Amino acid sequence: MKMNRGEGLPDAFRSADPECHHQMVFARRAAGSDIRMLLLGESGTGKTRLARGIHEWSPRAAGPFVEVNCAAIPDELLESELFGHVRGAFSGAVNDREGRFESAHGGTLFLDEIGELPLRLQAKLLRAVQDGQFERVGENTTRQVDVRILSASNQDLQARVDAGQFRADLFYRLAVATVELPPLRTRPRDLAATLDRFVEEHALQLAPALRRKLEAHPWPGNFRELENVFACLQLHAVNGRVEDFPLPEGRPPGTVSPPAEAATPATAFPEVPPTDAAPQVSPRESEEARRLRQALAAHNGNRSRAARSLGIDRTTLWRKLHRYNLA
Repeated sequence: MKMNRGEGLPDAFRSADPECHHQMVFARRAAGSDIRMLLLGESGTGKTRLARGIHEWSPRAAGPFVEVNCAAIPDELLESELFGHVRGAFSGAVNDREGRFESAHGGTLFLDEIGELPLRLQAKLLRAVQDGQFERVGENTTRQVDVRILSASNQDLQARVDAGQFRADLFYRLAVATVELPPLRTRPRDLAATLDRFVEEHALQLAPALRRKLEAHPWPGNFRELENVFACLQLHAVNGRVEDFPLPEGRPPGTVSPPAEAATPATAFPEVPPTDAAPQVSPRESEEARRLRQALAAHNGNRSRAARSLGIDRTTLWRKLHRYNLA
């Protein structure tokens, strides 16, 4: 639904913290244009929410908003998902199918986790981004669409360009305007405002010690982790008051904790062997690979807990470990 500017800003553009507020002011200005935008930030910082806000504040608000999570779709299916296919193009293609580019015609296509896009697809995406032209898988007919491209990543895409893992020409086409969302741990005013809204909407009281505990937590999963805590917090209320809540152990990405003295319980999945020291990383190693190593070391090789501390799921962690030969 198109946003009425007289009704005020969507919540996606609001921030009380100076650094984030500056980014939101720029995002709001860029939203009213038709330029391509790249949204950067850790997992859970609100990139998808902001992308929807940009669409709703844009001249294309009456058109479709189509989201593709490039990390959630197997590589062999991603081309068909983006561009569609014709009957018989591959085993199982029993009907013609339009892709997300066609579905987004006249509106906005949001490519989340764009850094996960395989190199072999990046050239075809470049053409579609640049000219709006592509072919469905298995056909020679060129199709034309009119879409605005928004993309997002929790990776350092410039580092991936430098490493030859992401095309420079595609990067510059996507990053006409860039918005960086700061992590929640650097946004104390936004955290306080979010807590205030939560207790007001649910008629709860938080004990002062619990409030301080929530405000001091590093929130490695950012707003996604906060939402999970909110979902459980109400269950701990007695007569509308919550005295305490067992927050998961968490540290900001890139930090390392001392190894636990007790052995980590075995899980149903193979784990990386525990380590007794901080991980050794090469100066040339990417920042993302460094964070993966450190998260695994901080949790004694337990991938489930490492994934939670990074604000990602186990499948995404597994893909990243294999990309950097850390599995």
